[in-house]
Amino acid sequence: MVDGVVQLFGSFIHVIRLSDNYDGPSFCFSYQVDPLRLGVPAEIRNSLFSPAHMPAFIVRNEEATPEACLVYKTLIGRFLESHHQFAIEGEIENIIDEVLLPYEGKELSDEILNELGWKISTFFISRMRVNGFDLINLLYPD
Repeated sequence: MVDGVVQLFGSFIHVIRLSDNYDGPSFCFSYQVDPLRLGVPAEIRNSLFSPAHMPAFIVRNEEATPEACLVYKTLIGRFLESHHQFAIEGEIENIIDEVLLPYEGKELSDEILNELGWKISTFFISRMRVNGFDLINLLYPD
């Protein structure tokens, strides 16, 4: 038998059966990829993965148990929180670059700093809701 472990986005782990018919010598190989390309290096071949850390492959029921649903709910929550934070940081970096890059190497005026503050605060306000209404529309109606 040949089993494998797939871990998606650092959160979702799946043990998979690759073959029931393999009858050769034991082997171990790993390949890691950072899809967001944040890690250096972003791809690692044959990392220090040990077969001793591999969970056993078991045939499972088609339907998830309440316990499994709770585990996956927690994992999905962590993943979404991490992704949300990553997206916010990226958007803030884009705003900063948009406002400040044209003035790189120059002294920043109060007008430029006010523009930066306005755009960042507008970004955060646009994502807030109060009693089901977008806060940006309550503060700045058309």
